Amino acid sequence: MNLAIVKACYVQQVHNAMGVVTKITLFENSTKRQAALEEKRSQTEQPSRKKHLIDLCRTRWIHRHEAFENFVQLFEVVVDLFEDIRSSHDWKRDTSTNASTLLAAITKFNSLMAIVVAWKTLTLVKALSVGLQSSSIDICKAYEEAAGTKKSVQHVRNNVDQFHLKWFQIVESKAATVGADGPSLPRRCGRQISRINIPAEEPCEYLKSAVIIPFLDHLLHAFEHRFDIEQLRVARGLSLVPATMKTIHSGSKMLWTWHHFMKTICHHRITLIWS
Repeated sequence: MNLAIVKACYVQQVHNAMGVVTKITLFENSTKRQAALEEKRSQTEQPSRKKHLIDLCRTRWIHRHEAFENFVQLFEVVVDLFEDIRSSHDWKRDTSTNASTLLAAITKFNSLMAIVVAWKTLTLVKALSVGLQSSSIDICKAYEEAAGTKKSVQHVRNNVDQFHLKWFQIVESKAATVGADGPSLPRRCGRQISRINIPAEEPCEYLKSAVIIPFLDHLLHAFEHRFDIEQLRVARGLSLVPATMKTIHSGSKMLWTWHHFMKTICHHRITLIWS
């Protein structure tokens, strides 16, 4: 599952957004700055239940979902804090410079859109990620849950216009709250090798074609590669283990599928021998 998400996060916009969130969490990894963040959070009209940012763990991808979720909920607080650090003389010059740089990065509409897309998409696979980290989960059950998660991702992909509009409105609301610039098209040129150069007439269409659709397609392709039907049939062969056979009945679909799979292989082998 982790490898599937890693593959999907190769999308340039999402990869850049993850880098920005990582730098911000590392920047906030300070007692003084963390205390300032919590003070800003407590001063808001409706304080978020999230009290601090979480680093994007490289191995446990469930933490990455929580990192994006915390960042989105604390977005206004983080922006307010960075603005204070940038304009105040109570902070070191390097701290003020870094805060100004990070503030410019997270208030870009396209970057914020990529963060929200990653957060909403990883929400779909959160339950599967938690389940696969359990030591007691059955491998066949894990494949079935992966198939259900894939259907959820496929549903979003089939209705991408509807979901894109909802996520786009969330980003518009966040950007308007902090006074950030609205969506814009990147500068066009004849040949571009370091940036996605998808033709689009409106920023909304560009973000859909450059961020959401590639991310969903990469994730679906990774699911097909990591959890294909042939691997599931082989995994169901574990039903022949005596300890497992005691827990399933004779008419189980698991045993029928394995029997059908072995019958197909034997028939194929016999055909090769006589040919």
